[in-house]
Amino acid sequence: MTIEKIVVSCVNMNIKHKNLIEKLDLLVCDDFHPNYVSILIITTILLITTTFFHLINIHNVDTLILITGIFIGIVLSLPLPLTYIRKIMLLFLIMLPIATITALLSCISPMIQFICILLWIIFFVSCNLLGNSLKTLSFVGVLYYLYTFHIAFSNIDFNITLSSMLWYGLVTILIVIIEFMPYILYCLYKHDPVGRKILTSLFKNEDKFYKKLEILYKTHDTYTSNMIYVALLLKSNKKVCDYLYNQYKIRQLETLDKITQTLTSNIIEIINTPHRHVLDTEELEDLYATTTDMRIKNLIDRYIKAYDVFNNIQEGKYIHLDVEKSMKTTYRRDYLTLENNDIRYGIQFMITFILSRIIDVFFVTFHSTTITTSALFTTKNTLSYTVDKILMKIFGNIIGLVFAIVVSTIIIHYNQLYLLNILCVMCVLLLFGFIPNHSDKSGFLVMAILVFISKNQFVGLNRITYVVIGCMISLVIGYYIFPIHEKINMTQTVTKKIGHINNLLENILKTESIEGELHEIFIINSKIKTHLERLENTYHLESEVEDIREIHAMTNNLLEVIINLKLEIKNTQSNNLIKQVNENFKTCINSIDSNKTININEITVPLSNKTPLREYNLWIMEYASIIVDEINKSIENETFKKLNQNL
Repeated sequence: MTIEKIVVSCVNMNIKHKNLIEKLDLLVCDDFHPNYVSILIITTILLITTTFFHLINIHNVDTLILITGIFIGIVLSLPLPLTYIRKIMLLFLIMLPIATITALLSCISPMIQFICILLWIIFFVSCNLLGNSLKTLSFVGVLYYLYTFHIAFSNIDFNITLSSMLWYGLVTILIVIIEFMPYILYCLYKHDPVGRKILTSLFKNEDKFYKKLEILYKTHDTYTSNMIYVALLLKSNKKVCDYLYNQYKIRQLETLDKITQTLTSNIIEIINTPHRHVLDTEELEDLYATTTDMRIKNLIDRYIKAYDVFNNIQEGKYIHLDVEKSMKTTYRRDYLTLENNDIRYGIQFMITFILSRIIDVFFVTFHSTTITTSALFTTKNTLSYTVDKILMKIFGNIIGLVFAIVVSTIIIHYNQLYLLNILCVMCVLLLFGFIPNHSDKSGFLVMAILVFISKNQFVGLNRITYVVIGCMISLVIGYYIFPIHEKINMTQTVTKKIGHINNLLENILKTESIEGELHEIFIINSKIKTHLERLENTYHLESEVEDIREIHAMTNNLLEVIINLKLEIKNTQSNNLIKQVNENFKTCINSIDSNKTININEITVPLSNKTPLREYNLWIMEYASIIVDEINKSIENETFKKLNQNL
């Protein structure tokens, strides 16, 4: 049986989607509650900003403050490190003033508006190709442009001139600075509490390790990158330690685990203090000197290397991690094809934006944005995800309309109209709390606010109509314009990655080029990451997603070891030994098919302890065996089956 069929043979390959009832159940999921921190943050920055502008006698920018404050408040309520927050602020300082100016320009004529929309489409599609973070931020820019245009046109009472546009652009910059600075100053004073909290969580063996890792990767500062590297080394070493202990019950491994746990706790304490200290690895070195088992020696040596990296970080000595950058460069060479889902999604977004905007302008009103925003909010990067969002959007608005009609009818009947104003304020505050985590489910609050403000139930009915039209546009385009059917099978994807790693090892041992295999592995890594994010955000599959992340991480560790082997292989002239390494790897991987337990001692090449090839051979066997165990565990938990059913 070939390597590509090994994992596939172990699970049911049926691909199904959740039924309507299961999808609607997400509307009332267990964690559907407001983010009270977000309510506090958004309310505070709105009060500060409004007070400031009234003190300097500028009274006609309240709506601009409101819309800017909501977007910034959403960002500040997210668990993001300070470095990333500052980068977002800089981006907002550029993007939001441009959005304000283009919104004012769009008020002049439909033709100018169409040109501005094209420019924003180009901006979004370009950012979409550069990763999820930039895609999200560019989407914020598009929404900000639409909302600002609606507000500007609805309240326009002056001639739009170059000076007025520049003035409002400068006001937007000032608003962004005022609303960001209190939080940034607080984080500086507290030495980035959120960043430190997330960083320490990597060393606590907490759940969602890789999700928090993704958040930290967005910072791109040298200190954090190096600390992530240490956390990954320690997590990898812990996996090897646990595996060896479970297989051989070696007592010294218990001692090693206790020492490393103590040192890891010390790392957490150091991160949580502003002062930097180095770790004492004397106990590890003593254990290394007293043991004779080469497996333990190799493991201790890897632990010592990890702690040495940490100590260098504390002394201000950093390592340069440019591997990921080179991976992305390789991946982008043949990226611009219609087979790429990001390209297909960009085309869908473009057509949806233009079509919905035309319907808004010519069939509703020039300044209407309800159809456009509904269509854009529900246009997602897979057809199934689009359908999910449409259901959320429509049913959320229906629930909100029914609630608002019932409540407003009762209040109007008893002539207690002041209660509508109170309820409106309460709904606005709740909206601040729902938007960050449940933006797709907050439509019922928006509907309630509109009905309470207008005291007219027909306003809600009109909004329902426009929302349905927008959703139908995104649905039709999702079905007929370069449809993105997410038919990828996680089982096959993981298996292909293992197969390519096997081919990579063969090429290295034969001293052949590895660029082709690396290219394929980087593409597969990108696919796994994309699909895991989608699954985690759409379904309750956290444990299954984490299982695949573990396999994904261990295969990446194995990849690193194999690439490092390439540096040593030049010093080895024995073809027999090289061949044995490859055979050992295949023995480990092929055990997946037969569920055999691999004894590393039985397949390790009997070389001198000082031979680098023996060390790398042992590492490869350890990682391969752990991957086997992780895959077998996932098969037992039906991880692949559950993920494949939802892709």
